[in-house]
Amino acid sequence: MPAARTAADAERRPHSARGAPWARDEDARPMSASRKAAHQAQMGSNDVFRYRYSHGICPEVYKFSPEGHKLQPSKAAPEAVVVSAKEKFVDSRAEYTCNRVRDVVVVCSSSLAFLDKWRSVLAPYHLIVIQTGSTALTLPPGFDAEIHTAADAHQRLGPNASIVVNANGQLSYVYGYLVSKKQYVYTIGEDVSIAVDPSGKAIDPIAGHLHNLIANSTPLFFNTLYDPYREGADFVRGYPFSLRDGAPTVVSHGLWLNRIDLDTATAMVKPHAKNTRYVDAALTVPKGVMYPMSMVNVAFDRALIGPAMFDGLHADDRPVDDLLTGLCAKVVADHLGLGHKTGCPYVRREDRSAAEAAAGPATMTKDAKVMAFLEELVPFFSSVSLSAASTTADAAYLELADEFRARFGSKDPFFGKLADAMAKWVEVWRACQ
Repeated sequence: MPAARTAADAERRPHSARGAPWARDEDARPMSASRKAAHQAQMGSNDVFRYRYSHGICPEVYKFSPEGHKLQPSKAAPEAVVVSAKEKFVDSRAEYTCNRVRDVVVVCSSSLAFLDKWRSVLAPYHLIVIQTGSTALTLPPGFDAEIHTAADAHQRLGPNASIVVNANGQLSYVYGYLVSKKQYVYTIGEDVSIAVDPSGKAIDPIAGHLHNLIANSTPLFFNTLYDPYREGADFVRGYPFSLRDGAPTVVSHGLWLNRIDLDTATAMVKPHAKNTRYVDAALTVPKGVMYPMSMVNVAFDRALIGPAMFDGLHADDRPVDDLLTGLCAKVVADHLGLGHKTGCPYVRREDRSAAEAAAGPATMTKDAKVMAFLEELVPFFSSVSLSAASTTADAAYLELADEFRARFGSKDPFFGKLADAMAKWVEVWRACQ
């Protein structure tokens, strides 16, 4: 390609110089605020990683140069610093998306003092605190937060509050998802702290989750070089070009350092087991593959998958916690052509308390029943098929509830009640929007 084109050349090449979307006259100026807003609204979170296919549309810090369609840094950027257009575009989109990520659901039973350890990460965000115990919580100064109790849920939801308040009067964290109005929501618990990577640098989990969510997933074809949209990775040879756009990511499932998420029996056999391996990678969970979700370190796209993030009716011997949430959310995402990622970012989960360790033998009885149910539930969720008429998360979740009732309702009355609660959750979700 020649280094420069004259005005006469441009007249002879009307498509590339005038008709193409990257060469219109207005592109000779920085992108206006109205154009940027329209572009962001149209493309949404996908346009970051569609940059290579977007015909050179750049953020306003880049301007068009008629000399060989060369993209040059704005004058505000130091000339000595060479930053690619893609890197600038990613930074611009991350900043834009961060403005929509303001809600962090904090699950706490006794004290919010642990938030001081999170101040550097959580200070910019709005906190929705879910009080699961009876002790009134006191918020440390300097946080933008609202505290919700079971009484608040009863006042807001009336008779429907039973789907988020269990028989013991404990409020579920999913109530925070009803309260939130932001696109992205992150959930943490009181026994979690900020982890450090092998170099000793503190890990910002929200930034990591945000990167996972604004980058597409690859659920239809596995990329052996992990997440191809992360820095230093790409699509490997043989990856179909028709699939390289990927699919929107709706769930970012982070992992833990220190404590391992073990069932009770394994934890009793291996009381000193620790996860000390830090793997700097995130992977897309392939379509049709289920996985055990833990809501301790999860962020999700509330707009696209929120109606499927329900933890069910709580019972001592039923798998109706975040395990069920993960199975349902994965089925709905697969049906809608959306993606789940697991891996980075990490948090540090504290060791089991003395009370948890002492309750091990009693908990094993519950876990045995849960594992027995999962042996039937996992094959069901892996094979269930939803109709093409269900084009949204709430519609797909309602259909999944019907399929669940038809399959398990006759085997155990509890599962019929659970299917009813799933349908009621969607009704409440729609009303809260």
